Amino acid sequence: MPAYFTPRRRATGYTAIELLVAISVVAVLAALALPSYKSVIARYRVRTTVEDLKATLYFTRSEAFRRGGRVTLRKASAANCAAPADENWSCGWIVFSDDNGNGRLDQGEEPLQASRVPMGTRVFNSSKGVEFMTTTRWGEFNGIGAFGFKVVPADSADAALSTVLCISAGGRLRTATGAASC
Repeated sequence: MPAYFTPRRRATGYTAIELLVAISVVAVLAALALPSYKSVIARYRVRTTVEDLKATLYFTRSEAFRRGGRVTLRKASAANCAAPADENWSCGWIVFSDDNGNGRLDQGEEPLQASRVPMGTRVFNSSKGVEFMTTTRWGEFNGIGAFGFKVVPADSADAALSTVLCISAGGRLRTATGAASC
């Protein structure tokens, strides 16, 4: 090969048109996937809240066994949380040793556990006007019989995304997805 003739190297990389086509394809696919992704996130948040509530109920019962009763699960009240209705437990809940049996965490009583409701969900108690449940030494929630909690996504009206946690009078737990009530 003569010295004056050097083979030209092929340019590597992408052209601007190829880059724009690839970006637009990714944008279209993301736009199609976003609505289903929102429902996945909402379903995950609801399930997380239900599992946290289940764990709290089991913890309340086990502490009642251990302490001989008088362990109370109460709707939390926080200054920065607006949950006006009695059946709305969206501010969270607290478990404490209720030595005097009045259903309120008084000075000298031991708080055992406090839980906040994860962002994006709301929790409703099926028992109207019940702000607390005291557990007997046998692990039963006394005075209210069977009850339940409904967990719904805060930003969706889709009933299929909600879950109901049903508690029998003896303390047995059961969940139902998309159900209106126990």
